[in-house]
Amino acid sequence: MNAYYVTQNKIKEFLNKRYISAASDFFVETIAFYLKLILEKNQIDFEVHSERQIRPKRGAIRPDISIWKNDEVIVIIECKTQLGWNRDEWETDFQKREIKLKREFPNAKAFLVVMTSENWSGFPDDNNRVGKQYFTLSSTWPTNISEENIDEVIMNPIEDLFKQIISGAIAYNSR
Repeated sequence: MNAYYVTQNKIKEFLNKRYISAASDFFVETIAFYLKLILEKNQIDFEVHSERQIRPKRGAIRPDISIWKNDEVIVIIECKTQLGWNRDEWETDFQKREIKLKREFPNAKAFLVVMTSENWSGFPDDNNRVGKQYFTLSSTWPTNISEENIDEVIMNPIEDLFKQIISGAIAYNSR
């Protein structure tokens, strides 16, 4: 993400653009890319999709990332670069999506990954879903991360999410 922002800022300056291109799509693609690689490396025969509607009907959710086994959703991941604009309603919105998911696929898991806690206060300390279902990757913007401060700014390592998905996939395949 650091490379994305650095490149976009250079393009913005060079082309005299007012804004850089939205990072949200690149963030989703990056997570989906690594998920696909991890599943393949672990020889787990699941498919990773981006923005695939969970059912071909009106009102069905279209998660940022979904992981499928045949026609069954196993996992969805909602990705946000930050929660600044929706800092008060994010959990309600996420839980509504989770309810819709569970109506269609009762055993599916839902996760929320936020790139940075910059511009909002972050998940509450007493929320027991943090680091298990809700992940904030960093306390700062990607362009402010360096080798010197990386240990201080990483909040919820994404590897913990990937481990959950792998162990859930192994459990699913052994049923």
